[in-house]
Amino acid sequence: MSSLYTNLENRDAQSLLRIIASYGRERSFSLRQTVYREGENPKGFYYLISGLVGLHKLSPNGKQRLLRVYSEHSFFGYRSLLGQDPYYGSAIVLKPCNVLFFPFDKITELEKKVPDVFRYFSSFLSTELKDAELRIFRSSSVKMKDRVIDSLLYLQNYHGNYDWTYREVGEFCGGETETIIRICNQLKQVGALKKESRHWRIVDERKLLSLKENG
Repeated sequence: MSSLYTNLENRDAQSLLRIIASYGRERSFSLRQTVYREGENPKGFYYLISGLVGLHKLSPNGKQRLLRVYSEHSFFGYRSLLGQDPYYGSAIVLKPCNVLFFPFDKITELEKKVPDVFRYFSSFLSTELKDAELRIFRSSSVKMKDRVIDSLLYLQNYHGNYDWTYREVGEFCGGETETIIRICNQLKQVGALKKESRHWRIVDERKLLSLKENG
């Protein structure tokens, strides 16, 4: 999945970042620190300079789900701001990060100087909604092994500079940690994942895809 930054024309992206740098506030967050909490009212949006942030949500039964991952050069927190809704998830730091925070009272400044940016936000919101709907569909119609394989491929290809735990893979694809470990051990045995490790790492993507396709 691409970041909003890559969906912007380079000229517009640079204009937006200059405005944020001029009017925004730079903040640093440490590991596992919360940038914003589920249920809070938004006061602005964020641009991730460095690090990694996960959007988490608690299910009614108290289990945590990893809804989305934001890496550097990504904007986040804007959906709730534009919709004037409370945050629907908590943004938790997975790797120490630096962000630029653009406060709500500067939105009019952004709108005046980069009028097309809200069109890009709307476009990216549509993409996020489509991704979310597809994940809901796959969670209900696709067997767990394929969901795990899809998640491993996505997390390594798009966020491979982070050591994802089995628990986090489970939170992302909606599986129990024990199930994720069992499936990953099976994938290690056939040579799709690295064997000599307590963690998982894809070593043969083609084989991994063939296992998914062939069931």
